[in-house]
Amino acid sequence: MNLASISPTKRLLFCILLDVIGTLSYSLPVLGELSDIFWAPIAAILYRKLFSGAGGWLGAGVVFLEELLPFSDVIPTFTLSWIVTNVFSIQPRTLNKNA
Repeated sequence: MNLASISPTKRLLFCILLDVIGTLSYSLPVLGELSDIFWAPIAAILYRKLFSGAGGWLGAGVVFLEELLPFSDVIPTFTLSWIVTNVFSIQPRTLNKNA
């Protein structure tokens, strides 16, 4: 399943959902941080499927560590990555053949 091929709007909504799921661990005081042991690899795999290329691999590692580290779940890594990829991306210039 290639999540990178879905529309940018749907990917944004999915990224927000994944960040909310990652933050839900705070609703369970002690068990929440333990649940991150299970969520971290799932989040990393989903990140890799959402964002391709070398940045996808690097981001997956960052998401994995962020989910494992205590009290870092509030960082909306998926949504921030979507913003960097879709809002601040530099589009390659095309050569104007008519010039």
